[in-house]
Amino acid sequence: MLNTRLRPPLAFRTAGCLGAILAAAFAGLQVQGAPAGPAAPAAGEAAPAGPEQAAPAKKPLSAMTEEEILKLPPFHRFDIPWDEGVKLLDDVKDKTYDYDEAAFYWLVAQVAKMPDADFTPDEEAVPYDILLAVPSSYRGKLVTIRGVYVNVTPWRVPVIALSKDVPYLYTCNIKQLPLRDTSLIATVVVLDDPMLRFERGDEVEVKGYFYKVRAYADEAGTERLAPMLVAKRLEPGAGITLSGRGMVGPSSRQVFLALIIGLTIVLFIAFILVRRIGRSKTDAKSGRLPHRIRLRRPDQPPPFAEGGAGDEGGGEKPENRSGH
Repeated sequence: MLNTRLRPPLAFRTAGCLGAILAAAFAGLQVQGAPAGPAAPAAGEAAPAGPEQAAPAKKPLSAMTEEEILKLPPFHRFDIPWDEGVKLLDDVKDKTYDYDEAAFYWLVAQVAKMPDADFTPDEEAVPYDILLAVPSSYRGKLVTIRGVYVNVTPWRVPVIALSKDVPYLYTCNIKQLPLRDTSLIATVVVLDDPMLRFERGDEVEVKGYFYKVRAYADEAGTERLAPMLVAKRLEPGAGITLSGRGMVGPSSRQVFLALIIGLTIVLFIAFILVRRIGRSKTDAKSGRLPHRIRLRRPDQPPPFAEGGAGDEGGGEKPENRSGH
């Protein structure tokens, strides 16, 4: 007698056969619809080069050629020649607020490498309104401007390739002279901290590369325009102006120090005069001529009277205080 418990039911066997038939038919359809690929090479033959090949591994930055470096994204192009870098300035847009762009950081990198002597201010300064009128004529060129130092905003350079040499930049606002309510303001980005050398209201001058016409909003929210320069540092101007007054004079700290010194001198002179007047009045009442006060120790005897010996009319001899 056969052991029927080990044999699967008829329904399960039928379902398995149907599944195998359907799977074989589906596989045949896939093979029939697939595009024909290149024939497999015979033994000993080289595989033909096809259009789809694995991409070569990327080279490290240190192994790249100059042509490959120039093809990198703009934020990495700080060491390109001046003639090539100036082309980045063609994409700069005037009358915009932001300047976080490749051309700006490239220009900062160039300024950082140049000697300080290249940024000595010229005798003739360019008026602010001229820079606003024809920005394309001055873009990327050295110009000198003068004005009053208003304020500064320090900020960290976000570009890693540049921050190792220039960790911070300082955005300064310079107001054009003579000071009026309608005086134009220039934006000057410098590499050196102006807070170490200047105070608000000091007259300054600066020579730098003109970058663009920058838009900003004043305290009332009105949009205004300012010429923007990139330079190394601010230099002291011909004079110092009181901020917001439109007149030439010392700064507030210098005025305060001058008043304190002047008041001290006046009080000292007044003390000497009062003392002399009081002494002259005392001498006039006593009928004596002015004389110097001589200090004497209290344990010493008084001095001898003026004149000769006692028997010659010189006055009484002093008592013998020793008792002899």
